[in-house]
Amino acid sequence: MASVQCEARARDMAGFVADEAAAVRAAQQRARVEAFNRRQRRERGYDDGDGDDDGVRRRTRAASGEHDDETRSGDAASSREREEPPQCRICFAGAEDATRGRLFSPCLCRGSMSHVHVECLNAWRAMSSNASSSARCDACRYVYVLKRARWATRFADPRLATVASVACIALAVVVSGVIARIASARVVAPAFAAAAAALKRTGTGTRTSGVVATLERLGSPRPTHAWRPWYAANGGGFPAGWVEERAAAASTRRALERTSPAHLEFLFYRLAMWTPPWWNPGGAFLDAFTIPRWFLRRAWIADALDALVTGVVLVGVGGAAFDVVGRLRRNFRSELERLAFPLAAMFASHGSPILRVVAIAGLMYVYYITHEIVRSRARTVLTKYGEYISDVRPRGAAEIEAARRGADAAVVADARRRWGARYFEGW
Repeated sequence: MASVQCEARARDMAGFVADEAAAVRAAQQRARVEAFNRRQRRERGYDDGDGDDDGVRRRTRAASGEHDDETRSGDAASSREREEPPQCRICFAGAEDATRGRLFSPCLCRGSMSHVHVECLNAWRAMSSNASSSARCDACRYVYVLKRARWATRFADPRLATVASVACIALAVVVSGVIARIASARVVAPAFAAAAAALKRTGTGTRTSGVVATLERLGSPRPTHAWRPWYAANGGGFPAGWVEERAAAASTRRALERTSPAHLEFLFYRLAMWTPPWWNPGGAFLDAFTIPRWFLRRAWIADALDALVTGVVLVGVGGAAFDVVGRLRRNFRSELERLAFPLAAMFASHGSPILRVVAIAGLMYVYYITHEIVRSRARTVLTKYGEYISDVRPRGAAEIEAARRGADAAVVADARRRWGARYFEGW
């Protein structure tokens, strides 16, 4: 719970840090201007050439009194600052506990910005979209003193996030395809078949017969692969059996067209107007000269491919729908005007086969979201367990310059990864 609060406070402090940095710079500029004006007034008071010693003494006493007042006010402010207990600049809590970590000063910020909890700073660094925020302070630009474990260097490799994202999507496709297959074959289709049988026994009339026919179609089982052994035994693709081959292909296509919509893969085949190669007896994919006969005899390969297609359709179409709904929830009117015409034009020009493009686009969107989540989680683990930030300490000019160059190199590397190396050829 405390880590969630730290992340929320860190998110709220995103704009506050920039405002605080601007205020600090403005205060420093005003202090320099006021110091210059005081020096000019002091010089004019001593060197105005009027010969009035009393006026000079009065101006001298006034200047010294003003300086004393400023000194006293500065001392009072510094004493009040010393009396106030340090508090975290993100969560505004002052006590150290096991959930937030120790309270320390990682940079050169002063005042209310000087201290921060370890966990609050790690949450800030992990969720920041700027690569330099993980290496230096956004307010004072001080480069953190980082100590990284050996395994953290490999863990920070961007290729690891890519591999993990692909593995997560593949697992989601397989799991969703298997669940959909079991649900349609064991639950949905038998339920429709049982309802049709019960209604046929009890009901009469034309309307009842139409409902029974609809329920029977919804409850029809998946098409079988009975043609595969015969096709392999008779040498599919040879001219001697072209009549039987055409008959098998026609019966297979009819079976695909009459299959229950409860089987999602065959519903997708029908809507997308696509006959997959492993369901096409006369296609080039199953040519006996290119495909071994063991593939034709093993129907479980086709079943596995059907399950994968089901998973791809569920993940892809679900991702596309999630993206569209999210856009409409953020700004309904503008997003509806932006999305309605392109989608209507695509479906009007291409019809239901455009679902192929929708599934692929949704799969790409799911990969993008998964990659961002994996990268964010990896950065969180890296900042929490793989890196250690030391307290601020004085450093030489050479060390500071080297640290700044390292932070700038991290920014350039992040930009190269995001936009491609061809935009940064001269860097």
